[in-house]
Amino acid sequence: MKSLSDVYLKKIKEMQKACDIAFSKNLIDTHSGNISCGDSLNNDIIITKTGASLINLEVNDFTIAPLKIADTANDGHYPSDIWKGGSPSSEIAIHRFIAQSYPDSYILHTHPETAIALSINDNYRHSENKYIYNFEDFNKNKDALLTLFKKNADTKNLNIDIISNLFESYPELKILKPADFEASYFFPLIYIFPLSFIDDIKLNNKKNINFRISALFTDNGIFVIKYHGCFAWGKTALDALRWTMMLESSSKILYMLNTL
Repeated sequence: MKSLSDVYLKKIKEMQKACDIAFSKNLIDTHSGNISCGDSLNNDIIITKTGASLINLEVNDFTIAPLKIADTANDGHYPSDIWKGGSPSSEIAIHRFIAQSYPDSYILHTHPETAIALSINDNYRHSENKYIYNFEDFNKNKDALLTLFKKNADTKNLNIDIISNLFESYPELKILKPADFEASYFFPLIYIFPLSFIDDIKLNNKKNINFRISALFTDNGIFVIKYHGCFAWGKTALDALRWTMMLESSSKILYMLNTL
């Protein structure tokens, strides 16, 4: 593997800590998930290897690949991704997609159980209030959601045209509206993409992936893949973990509201 500087080793230590906490919170099992950190200055992405266990991560469980590349192969990998140190996570394309907008972020992929359950339940409701929106629901509640956005920490990234285009590309797209103050303040809308969204990123399907993730988020973010899990990012590994834990906590609150 490419030799690691002290700076990279420090970043790996931070990622190890975040993954240990993620496992203790049941956000990953023994071999699920992946984590990365970009370095725009050196055009590198430090990422866990394919098949690496996120429990008790060692330095040799990481590899380094180019952060930015010119073109994709049909399977979402590139010849330069295969370093002597081992192949990067099979989901490196999604990490790169996020890193296009936030190249120096830490990106964490986990499988939070309650959030996955909510992603599968398309008709989730609590009393009269609906917390998972399809495009029809979104249009009906647009004015209320715009008002909500003006009160939260991410006011500049509710782009109705972008969201409409996303629904056109992904009719299965759903939007989760958290009920609790903490989650709704930072992420008043949480996007739940279908599995085909990942496939389109890996295959570089520019017909559907014709936008940057910064069109929906600012420096921090999280989105859900239906049936699969979530991708969260931030300026530190603990930031990415925080948003993941916030999503799972908010999902549990919605579940409890529906069962009380």
